[in-house]
Amino acid sequence: MKQYDWTGRSGFGVFLESGGWRIAYHAYDEAVNGPSAVKNWGMHLDSDEMFVLLAGSAVLAVKSDAGEVRTARLIPGDVSLVETGERHILALTPGARVLIAENRNMDNSRTEPADDSEIAQVVRALQAD
Repeated sequence: MKQYDWTGRSGFGVFLESGGWRIAYHAYDEAVNGPSAVKNWGMHLDSDEMFVLLAGSAVLAVKSDAGEVRTARLIPGDVSLVETGERHILALTPGARVLIAENRNMDNSRTEPADDSEIAQVVRALQAD
């Protein structure tokens, strides 16, 4: 059995790659996934992406092709799934840890700038009680 320690981990990283998939993480790092890092929508053109909040608080935002932005506070232990091609932003508060499952090869991904109102909406959702 292998065990993976979270001690000293921050930002984004990969725990395990196996076959065509990988298990990754986001651990709070203001410059990577904190409120000040909310600047771009990510989109993976060849992979769904699964998120499980393990500790702390986090918000997942998605943007439709029509420009509608929806935010959801992640619930510890629940699975949230961003589908292939769906624009998304993950934002964390200090102490948050999120487990991720996705395709191993994420090269076919892109980012798009979020506008000021979209950024404000995500940050407000993250800071809401």
